[in-house]
Amino acid sequence: MAKYTTDPDAFWWKTSKKRVFSVIFDTVNFIREAQSYRTQANLRNLRLYGNSPLVGLSGGWYARVPTSAPGEAANKVTLNIVHSMISTVVSKIIKNRPRATFLTSGGDFSMQRKAKLLNRFIQGMFYETNIYKEGDAVARDSCIFGTGFMKIFEEEGKIKCERVFPEEILVDDREALFNAPRQMFQRKVVTREVLIAQFPDKEKFIRQAARDEDWEETLNEGYDLAKSSDQVAVIEAWHLPSSTDSNDGRRVISIDNTILLDENYNKPYFPFVKLEWSNRSLGYFGQGIAEQLTGLQIQINRLLNTIRVAMDLVSVPKVFVEAGSKVSKSHLNNEIGGIITYSGTMPEYRTAQAVGPEMFTHLDRLYQRAYEIVGISQLSASAKKPSGIDSGRALREYHDIESERFMSYAKDHEHMYMEAAKIMIELARDIYMKTGAFKVRSFNRALVEQIDWKDIDLDEDKYVMQMWPVSMLPATPAGRLQTIQEMMTAGLISREDGLSLLQFPDLKEVQDLLNAERNDINMIIELLIDKGVYVSPEPFTNLPLAIKTINSAYLKAKTEGAPDDRLDLCRRFISDAMALLAPPPEAMPQPQAMGPALAPEAEAAALEQGASLSPNDLAMATQPPTAEQLGGAA
Repeated sequence: MAKYTTDPDAFWWKTSKKRVFSVIFDTVNFIREAQSYRTQANLRNLRLYGNSPLVGLSGGWYARVPTSAPGEAANKVTLNIVHSMISTVVSKIIKNRPRATFLTSGGDFSMQRKAKLLNRFIQGMFYETNIYKEGDAVARDSCIFGTGFMKIFEEEGKIKCERVFPEEILVDDREALFNAPRQMFQRKVVTREVLIAQFPDKEKFIRQAARDEDWEETLNEGYDLAKSSDQVAVIEAWHLPSSTDSNDGRRVISIDNTILLDENYNKPYFPFVKLEWSNRSLGYFGQGIAEQLTGLQIQINRLLNTIRVAMDLVSVPKVFVEAGSKVSKSHLNNEIGGIITYSGTMPEYRTAQAVGPEMFTHLDRLYQRAYEIVGISQLSASAKKPSGIDSGRALREYHDIESERFMSYAKDHEHMYMEAAKIMIELARDIYMKTGAFKVRSFNRALVEQIDWKDIDLDEDKYVMQMWPVSMLPATPAGRLQTIQEMMTAGLISREDGLSLLQFPDLKEVQDLLNAERNDINMIIELLIDKGVYVSPEPFTNLPLAIKTINSAYLKAKTEGAPDDRLDLCRRFISDAMALLAPPPEAMPQPQAMGPALAPEAEAAALEQGASLSPNDLAMATQPPTAEQLGGAA
């Protein structure tokens, strides 16, 4: 067993490159041996959740059943409360998808525009990395093992995330006493050919590296190593810098005979985000639901086994036949309508009570206590609602009361995605500094666009990150509809916003049509103000709504210090839209010129004379006199 020493060269982050891989493997082997209790606890928790007598957690053992067991079916638990609780809790937590929102702290127009782009950037990163699927697995791990891990890393110029099995993560118990270790290890088994593809310059050493040590334990179990997968144990180690200018942070990837990567590590955090079901007072790893319910599950298993044995021994019907009576045993059968002949005392069928009612009552009590410990109801586990609760308000209040027990865990679940977003931003900045470009695909309404990091590049001290669930409304249609109706009645949202919040699949097409005008105007505002692209108004646009909305966006951008060219685009659009709303000149009524009034006698004579005039002569006659005519008359 490796031992601690005061020799500085014994610490891997201070060791030279020639022997650092050896020191790392010695340190990891020491931690694994010292923390064998944790491996046994993880194995027990996984057995309880999976309802299977697993032999081990490694690649050579996790799928095997003990040979001493008469059969796997004999070890199955018929009332698995651990699996039921964890499945219910996870389904409640993951139904909301947390989303990061970035707000500038008193920033100008340029900073606020970058914050909007940062929102879309993170939305695109979450989509490309499939983070919600990985996060669901992390949430399940936290309930089973107490702690779940997600790794955010860069590979071939792209940001990726993956769920990490908790058994792969190793920290020193002494350093992690107060949940703040300075070094961390990830021991992962990787296929040899994949490792060669990642580090082609180290192919010679990778070919010579020993197979994963777990295979040595299965040599006597009938495994043919020539036909099995070829995997190598890889250890990635991190040591955090002591201070911002200490330059003693280090990251090393090694196998048992060489190092694959050795570089400085200047981040004040590990590339992992973790989620715990319940925090412990001391230590780095949390406590899960499986551990909390272990005692109750064991008691339930014992009661069920007692009931099973008692039912097998006692509850089978018996036939009592008096000794000396002339009863043919062949007549005692399961024949329908059979006839039994006897002489003397009639045979009697009896079924004894195998288990007393107190045992079943105690079993039900233990089962109920399990739900109370976790904080959920049996109705939730069976996907049922309480009888008599039918209205949307009642359902909403019921779910709110039940969810209060999960409030702390739900906040940690949202915080996990916030930490993941921070690491992604740091990695994007690093990739941009190295390569000069980093883009991500994102969604802007129904359009797909490329967000370039060079258009964002906000410093961390210039924005504030907040995390919001995608949907804070009730999940049931009745609860969602009533909540939206209350908000519309209170004037908090408009009718159009209420329709967009319903999110009913069968109404989506109708909602898209009803919101088409507003979506079109929002797209115009984005082009004018955010991108500086002019779009001419069309007669088919809702021009009155567009003028009002764009005018409000213009005033908002003006107070935020938007550039004059963007404001000019808004003014130009509003002017052009108002011109489209104005009627064309030919449609306007022309004013009629009135001549001097005639005396009644002269007017009658003119009418009589006009009856014989042509239309042109009549028009000339009715024109007012010109200045020359007036001068000649004078």
